[in-house]
Amino acid sequence: MYPGEKLNNPSLSDLYKIKPLGGGGTNFRHAYKHIKEEVSDIDVVVHLTDGYDTFPEKFDIPTIICLQRSGKTVEEVKKQAKFAQRVIKIED
Repeated sequence: MYPGEKLNNPSLSDLYKIKPLGGGGTNFRHAYKHIKEEVSDIDVVVHLTDGYDTFPEKFDIPTIICLQRSGKTVEEVKKQAKFAQRVIKIED
């Protein structure tokens, strides 16, 4: 399989041939925008991540960011996600 190749009605064996590409982080700004604009009756957002994300500049819903053990440090993410009430590292 090639990056960007489209599959029409793939079989399970076709899906196993796909080699995911990654590295470089995930842009979560659209997800945060969707939550703010489309989700009502929400008290808190819990964001599970390795920290290699693009965060919005501002977000007014209380947010806890939980970092996996092998990701960025708490200090690095606090600098990026200044809106978060808590940034914690999950050790176990």
